[in-house]
Amino acid sequence: MKSEKQRGNNVAEYAQLAKASNYPQEDSEMVVYVISMDGQPLMPTTPCKARILRKRCVPKGDYQQTKGVRSEMRIPTGKVQGFKKFDKVEYEGVEYFIQGRMSSGYVVFMDICGNKAQLKPMPKFSKMERLQARSGWMMTEDAFIPHLRCA
Repeated sequence: MKSEKQRGNNVAEYAQLAKASNYPQEDSEMVVYVISMDGQPLMPTTPCKARILRKRCVPKGDYQQTKGVRSEMRIPTGKVQGFKKFDKVEYEGVEYFIQGRMSSGYVVFMDICGNKAQLKPMPKFSKMERLQARSGWMMTEDAFIPHLRCA
């Protein structure tokens, strides 16, 4: 983790880069830099075009196979009505990830941060559409809003 002094130096460096950039800039627009993991700016963009990509690593397999006091109940790890855990789906125009599935046809949703979606009545498999199959990463892309953070 960088100290406050190092962070301040980086902000000053980026301010100097913004002043020295050849990017056409109006008074009403602010330049937003896409920054790599090591803190180097990659390309400038305007705030209205800026996007934020959120990624979260998920396990490739379902490692818990059973539940119960003596592991007597087997947990279904495959597809339930064509959906797997962590699939990206669309329900009533909003994108969610599947947190849990029930053989009765109901599902529990979560967002990219892992927060459970509180929906009443509970959503059913028949009313949703799968957008993306599960992989090692859950990803969403949103418009850049500075105050938007995961809890």
